[in-house]
Amino acid sequence: MTTIRRLVSLLVLTTLMLSACATPALTPPATITPPAAAATPTSPATTATPPRGPILPTATVPPTHTPGGAGLPEIEAFPLPADLYFIAPDANDEPRVWRLPYTGGLPTEVTPPGQPISDFAIAPDRRTLAYRTGQIVVVAYPSGGALVDDQAPMPAEGAPPDSIAWSPDGMKLAYSLGPKLRIHRVGRDAPAEVSVPLEGAQLGRLGWSPESRWLAALAAPSSGSARPQLVLVDAEAESPAAVLLQQYYDYLWLSDGTLWGTRAERQRERFAPSPNPQPVPLQNQPLIGLASLRDDGRVAFMDFGLAPVDEFGILSSMNPDGSDLRVEGERAVLLTGTILAPGGRRLLVRVPGQGLHITDAQSGANAPIPGAEKATLARFAPPPPTQVREASGLRLPADLYFLAGTADGPAQVWRWPKNGGPPMQLTQEPGGIVDFAVSPNGVQIAYTTGNELVVVRVDGKERRILARLSTQDPHRPIAAQPAWSPDGQEIAYVQDGIWVVPAAGGAPRQLVADQRPAQQVNTVLYLRPAWSPDGKWLLVWEQHWEGNAWTLVPLAGGAPVTIPDSGVPEARWTPDSRILLASAGGAYTTPGLHLATPGNPPQVTRLLGEQWLVQAARLQEDGRIAFLAAPGLNMFVPVFRLYTVNPDGNDVQPISGRTFILSTPLAWSPDGQIVASVDPAACCPARGALTLTYLETGQQVQLAEPGNTMLVTWGQ
Repeated sequence: MTTIRRLVSLLVLTTLMLSACATPALTPPATITPPAAAATPTSPATTATPPRGPILPTATVPPTHTPGGAGLPEIEAFPLPADLYFIAPDANDEPRVWRLPYTGGLPTEVTPPGQPISDFAIAPDRRTLAYRTGQIVVVAYPSGGALVDDQAPMPAEGAPPDSIAWSPDGMKLAYSLGPKLRIHRVGRDAPAEVSVPLEGAQLGRLGWSPESRWLAALAAPSSGSARPQLVLVDAEAESPAAVLLQQYYDYLWLSDGTLWGTRAERQRERFAPSPNPQPVPLQNQPLIGLASLRDDGRVAFMDFGLAPVDEFGILSSMNPDGSDLRVEGERAVLLTGTILAPGGRRLLVRVPGQGLHITDAQSGANAPIPGAEKATLARFAPPPPTQVREASGLRLPADLYFLAGTADGPAQVWRWPKNGGPPMQLTQEPGGIVDFAVSPNGVQIAYTTGNELVVVRVDGKERRILARLSTQDPHRPIAAQPAWSPDGQEIAYVQDGIWVVPAAGGAPRQLVADQRPAQQVNTVLYLRPAWSPDGKWLLVWEQHWEGNAWTLVPLAGGAPVTIPDSGVPEARWTPDSRILLASAGGAYTTPGLHLATPGNPPQVTRLLGEQWLVQAARLQEDGRIAFLAAPGLNMFVPVFRLYTVNPDGNDVQPISGRTFILSTPLAWSPDGQIVASVDPAACCPARGALTLTYLETGQQVQLAEPGNTMLVTWGQ
């Protein structure tokens, strides 16, 4: 117990939560090089090292403030800098993890009952957790969970601070086992186990470098009087080993992959991770209580050397090399039980008897966090993508269409115009819309509302009903899944089979009917029609009781033709009327990428084998195929990398080493530069915030309103 208490007491003013400082997974990997020598200060007024202690004249000393106390106006708690996760007791007084969305509301449990939680880590997708309960480690994701390790005992006195950590790219999960570290790495058969050459040590405060290569930890020696010691592990080595840097007892990762290391005499140095670091002293040596990397590239921290009272600090910032020290806070704020939130401008404070408060680090103004009155351990998730509340001026390669629920009504069709205008609601159906498709010229929309298949101009004029819909399955909602022909003259849709109707109105004709025999196991349904660019075929999803396949329906007449071994979730027409079949694996499917040529029978070529977990693919103008693939089984975090391959399956080339955290399904822009998806982290599966990911830069932009979006598709 003494060891753990010593570690906690030494870290209480220097703790930097991993999730609060982790660089977003879409940041380009950094090249780790020794830092250059610090530049000579050019402005003594801003870079001179301030004297220590209560150095400001009495009249100008910022007043102290205890969060939760009286005397300051409250601020609005929401939006928070990121989703907030914390441990708090449930109705049975059992510690569970709760999640509070950054947008507001009340917290909800995200771990199951019967598993008292001792520590947890948040994955870079912001909705998957790894947590410790007893001697097991579990991963919990929105639709379930999985056991990672059932032999991961913790010390009798409990888990040390931050005993489990997920890498920013989602590819590694590490946790401590007393004096050892266990690291799970995607694509490796077994976890790596690393021992620290420090007898009786307890490892805590695990933190990953921004590019996810190096793992840092603090080892608390068995002697309660000794300081923790910094441990570094190169997690990408074939056999990772611990590097013990005894001269440092605290650390902070910087965005370029270098570290701040704190020596016993409170002197900080900057160095690249290495068994033999070449440190450069920082220009300024303030007494740092908390630290966080800000989006402006500066390091924000609470300087407790400037406060006139012990355990209080004042918001300050400086460059990573220690230059340009600035005092930004107006009040000294109590730091005990506090973390600096992502962005470095707000504090999360645990107030005795009152629970969690969010506090403005500059002014000291605060607000209680609803539902967190009994919270203990708390962490922020990685920050969400850049929020766009006013989308005007953001130009797109094509119009973007989607369904979104309004504040006072059901889902309608919206268009985000490519010319930089704001998203516009296109439909006003009282009963809402289930699905839709946009005509090739972008003038009309076909959609399902109630039991009707409707076509209307995007300006709301010339609304007409093409078909009255029904279904033999009363438990299945009516969804026509309309699809326009390439010339815009006809629409294929689903109604107990596949039908085609003239877009201008007329009699529908059935191409293929569902098969519903008395034996339910022999049922066959036809869904998700898609026209070939040459207008000769309809590609449809043939759904069986066990196993599925993609089937080609000839529009000139004839029986459907099943594509062999095509039970994969994604099929996409190429401009030359071939079909890309992509699979990341799963039930009844094998990972890989195939290219099919229509015919009777269809000709299928395997381009990539089972080692490629392909999520999305498209044919580029240069003739190569671009695709997003998961690097391996990734502990339920949607991690992808971008590659290209020749149409014959040869010459696979990575576009970059960048890792993308993407929610599926994905909608690729016509020029291949942007992937649109729905981020369910703030809502629910298949619905959430519309998110654009720029593949060249890795930047993500998220549409704040309307927020409850689904079914995203690009215009032509």
